[in-house]
Amino acid sequence: IDRREKRLDQAKARLHAVIERIGATLPADIGGTVRCEYAQVLDAMGEYELAFKEMVIGQDLLRQAGDDDYDLATFLNVVEYFRDATTDAIVQSWPTTIGGESIDEPEPPIFFVGFPRSGTTLTEAMLGAHPDLITTDELPILERVIDLVPGMVGRPVGTIEGLCELSDSEVRSLRRQYHRYAERMMEGETIGDRRIVDKYPLNIVRLPMARRIFPDSKVLVALRDPRDVCLSCFFQAFTKNVAMIHFHRLDTTARLYASVMDMWLKFRDSLGVNYFETRYEDLVEDTDTQARKI
Repeated sequence: IDRREKRLDQAKARLHAVIERIGATLPADIGGTVRCEYAQVLDAMGEYELAFKEMVIGQDLLRQAGDDDYDLATFLNVVEYFRDATTDAIVQSWPTTIGGESIDEPEPPIFFVGFPRSGTTLTEAMLGAHPDLITTDELPILERVIDLVPGMVGRPVGTIEGLCELSDSEVRSLRRQYHRYAERMMEGETIGDRRIVDKYPLNIVRLPMARRIFPDSKVLVALRDPRDVCLSCFFQAFTKNVAMIHFHRLDTTARLYASVMDMWLKFRDSLGVNYFETRYEDLVEDTDTQARKI
C-alpha cells in the first residue's frame, strides 16, 4: 500500500526492516514475495542496480517455492508445436466461413493477444469504455472450451490434427459453448448485444484454435519494446505455472519472448487472421489517434 500510495521511503524502511529481522527465516514463497516487493520499491525510487539485485534474489526464492515440478521445456514445446504444425497447406484447407451459421449467432469475439506486460491492460480499459464492447479481464474462456471439448465432440481437438477433423456442425457447437462460458465466467455482467473483447495475452499460442473455430474473428496484437516487456515480466511476482516459471530469470524470459513472437511472425503471414497490431509506445504518445485506429 505504501508503494502504491507513493510513500516510497516508508515502504523501503518497512521492507528493509522485515528482511533484516526475519528475512532468512521466511518460507521461500513469502520471502520471495517480500524481496520482489522491495525490488519494486527500489526501482520506483531510481535505485536500479540494487533493485535488480533484489529481484534476482526474490525470483530465485519464488522459483524454489512449492512442490510444483514445472519444466521450462513444457511451454516452449507447446509454442514450437503450434508454430511448426500449423502449415500453410493445413490453414488453406480450413474454411473461412462456417456453413449453416444462424443469423442470431452473436458477433465473433475479438481476440486480444500478445506477450504479458505489453500494455494490454491499458488498451483493454480503453476498449471497455466503448458501449458496443465488453472486455473479459483475462478470463481463460477459449482455454476452458478447448479443455472440455472432448466430452462435447467425443475426442480431443487440442492438436492441429484434431482441429482439422472438426465438422461445421461441431464448430458451430463450439462457438455456442464459447459464448455460454463467457456468460458464465463473466459473473455479474450481461453481454447482450455487445461484442466480446477476449483479452488473454498468451492466447497468442492458441490462435490456430481461434482461427479454426472463429475464422471471421478479429485479432488485436499488443506490441511493446521487447526490452521493456522482458524486464517488466521479470519484475513481477507471477503465480507459478508452466508459462510464468520462465519469468523467474531474465534469460529464460527473453528466450520465451523470442519463441512466442517468432511464432506470431509466422502466424501473421500465414494463419489468415484479420489482425491489427498496436504498439504501446504509440498509444501512450498519441492516445487519441491510436485509440481511434484500434
